[in-house]
Amino acid sequence: MQDITQQKMEEQRLKLLESVITNTTDGVIIASLDMTPDHGPQVIYINEAFSRMTGYTSREMVGGSARIFIGPKTDKKELYRLRQAMENRESCEIEVINYKKSGDEYWAQMVVFPSQDNSGNYSHFIAITKDITARKKQELENIRLIKDLTDKIKDLRQFTYITSHNLRSPITNFLGLVTLTEDIEVEDETLRAIHAAFKTSAESLIETVNDLMDILNTKENQIFKMEENVVSDVLNHILDQLISRTDNTQPIIKRDFNEAPVINFHKVYFESILSNLLTNAIKYRSPVRRLHINIATHIVDNTIVLTFEDNGIGLDVERHKNRLFGFYQKFHDNPDSKGLGLYLVKSQMEELGGTVAIESKLNEGTKLILTFTRY
Repeated sequence: MQDITQQKMEEQRLKLLESVITNTTDGVIIASLDMTPDHGPQVIYINEAFSRMTGYTSREMVGGSARIFIGPKTDKKELYRLRQAMENRESCEIEVINYKKSGDEYWAQMVVFPSQDNSGNYSHFIAITKDITARKKQELENIRLIKDLTDKIKDLRQFTYITSHNLRSPITNFLGLVTLTEDIEVEDETLRAIHAAFKTSAESLIETVNDLMDILNTKENQIFKMEENVVSDVLNHILDQLISRTDNTQPIIKRDFNEAPVINFHKVYFESILSNLLTNAIKYRSPVRRLHINIATHIVDNTIVLTFEDNGIGLDVERHKNRLFGFYQKFHDNPDSKGLGLYLVKSQMEELGGTVAIESKLNEGTKLILTFTRY
């Protein structure tokens, strides 16, 4: 009596493989090893998934060549690479544009590998095919969007450079003229104050333009120099620049930096953040009460939290929560509002690993919570 156990096991294995090939959603082609320059391997089998993918029936494909899918946009270099791998009996993966029976294009991802028989001899080629048209369209769309965004950033950077350059020259000239008049004796105290204010404004403006150029250079090189910022010093410097705005309002500013007097952050960004917070507090102060501003720093775990609170007109956080930090978003009818302050604060904080949150109530005031990483 002959033991046919091994034969039965092999039959079961083949049935299992047939079931997998038949029911898979990927297209499967089995082809012969024979190849000629004008004819690729002869197709022996295709599954139903491949028929649905291409529109060709098994009767139309068996005995023919897979070259039927090649068209004008099929990458010939990829086909050559596949042919070389097949001639060397090696596996190969390619992504090419193929053509359906209807003539429609589709992107195919093909993994082709040689199959061995029980004796270890190569007997067939097997190709597993996926329709990746949707993925390729998305990739191409992403490439287009990235190119458009890159072009816009390039144009914006060029515009900023030109604007900064064109501003720097007249501001420098104005500052020079103001400096020349310093030796002229002026008895009127008001005129002396105006002269001093002119000089301070011009110096501040040229410094701002220089800082802008520094930011551009820094962002272009993707290098952010972290420096120690003495919070009280930065605050005083900004208040000196805003003195003309605060003169009529005389805000009461309460500060507490005892717990964390120094914050490590990019100098230009830190000054810009505090400047925007102070400017917004002054701009959106209440018309019926004196402006109060409370600024404090605290150490919380591995962070420094800076809170900035005012008693201004506030805003409806719940109503505007989806656009609070958006670009050009305005929440009041103030003619000086540009809708950039909160956007810049959030962008500069997050770019260097910080966070910003806001709490506010209409007619009561606003509180900003800024979290800095401790270095």
